[in-house]
Amino acid sequence: MELPPRDTLLDIEWLEQTHAAYGMTVLGSLLRRGSEVYGGLVTAIADAALSPGCGVGRRLTDQSEVPYALAHHLLAGCWSPAHGGPGRYRVEHLFGFLTASFPRERRVQMWEKMRARGVDPPPDPALPNLSELRLPDAISWVSLAHTAGIWGCEISPDGSLVASVSRDGHVALWAMDSGLLVTRADTGEPNVRHCGFTPDGHLLITMHQGGSITIWRVSDLTPVALFAVPTGRWEWSHRWRRFAISQDSAWLAVGSGNTLHVWDLVQQRLVSTIMFESDRDVGAFALTFTSHRHLRVVAFGKPGSIATVDVVQQRVMATQSWSCAERYDIGRVTGDDRYLVAMQPNIDVWHLESRSLVASVPLEFAGRALALSADGTQAATYSFNPRGLRVWSLPTLQEIARCDLQGLGAWDISTAVAFTPDTRSVVAAGWDGVLRRVPLAGLLRAL
Repeated sequence: MELPPRDTLLDIEWLEQTHAAYGMTVLGSLLRRGSEVYGGLVTAIADAALSPGCGVGRRLTDQSEVPYALAHHLLAGCWSPAHGGPGRYRVEHLFGFLTASFPRERRVQMWEKMRARGVDPPPDPALPNLSELRLPDAISWVSLAHTAGIWGCEISPDGSLVASVSRDGHVALWAMDSGLLVTRADTGEPNVRHCGFTPDGHLLITMHQGGSITIWRVSDLTPVALFAVPTGRWEWSHRWRRFAISQDSAWLAVGSGNTLHVWDLVQQRLVSTIMFESDRDVGAFALTFTSHRHLRVVAFGKPGSIATVDVVQQRVMATQSWSCAERYDIGRVTGDDRYLVAMQPNIDVWHLESRSLVASVPLEFAGRALALSADGTQAATYSFNPRGLRVWSLPTLQEIARCDLQGLGAWDISTAVAFTPDTRSVVAAGWDGVLRRVPLAGLLRAL
């Protein structure tokens, strides 16, 4: 079905008629495409109609009442005009908005049971005027990026594009200034776990749970190479891998399990495989190129190790032991190669030269969302307890900003974060398949 004009997608009568005539599959597809092309209020409508919420399925169904459901979900979403904002609305109208997508008959039956317990149903919410819908100051744009949870997002070196990869098997590029879709591609595999741009900005690298690595040309998101990661007894660890790209965009290093693989991106071939001797998985890697040919490998384990690898001569130049107390899930090295920031369960900062712990902050259920600013002075994380997107100064780990995105209308947790090159904004990717750009000034206001 052809995409209608923007104003048509904002016409409640047209939405009702299309829903009745074609069902939610067709209407949902039109709203998602409209969000990608038009953004703004169309995204607000699409988000209210399509996004799941808090572990409870709340997408509109063929039996849902469109005005009733949209009223609840708009008032509880990112564009909420409700008094006190979406967070307060969800608390005060919890049962109503969680059941808003149910057919009327089912809702009536549930409220009859509640009335028998002395709880009267609230009045039906009024559909808010579209002119009243606007994002909170802490969020500059929202994009319905994927139909399933997002595993990773990265920002291009020039700051113009955001790349996202997802459980739905797609990779997409989004305009940084507007959040609108630039292009999208189907990888042909489910669960794309990681992505990253080469420093020259010409290529995008995606990594899949099954072990394959795809190299894409950024200009048109066309695949130019496919690498298959050699498998072994640590095959399961391909679901979580760490990688680094040399400053001249010539080398790709990938760590998984206790193995390091290095590819020549120019000749598109595997040049070396290095095993780290261990009777068990070393946990994970943090990788960084200290020069065009020298790679630093930080292996997490008990004990850990720090090695320097010459990728041209394909040899380990030096290895140092590291008294690491934790088996971290994720870690990143600052651009100046001085500090390692690692998470799970705490967020810790290590000085790499002295291999000493500089700072540590307890985080319960920290997750895997961790990003470092290009200048190495800040880190961004998303944790579950205390919940929220947080920005820290490095290396001291002083919290300088915090934002509870769920309190601002996000429907689920953030699973990946990335700094813009100018360190003025953070892009957060959610398990609801949504991307959000958050200016740091907005974070300070929301703290």
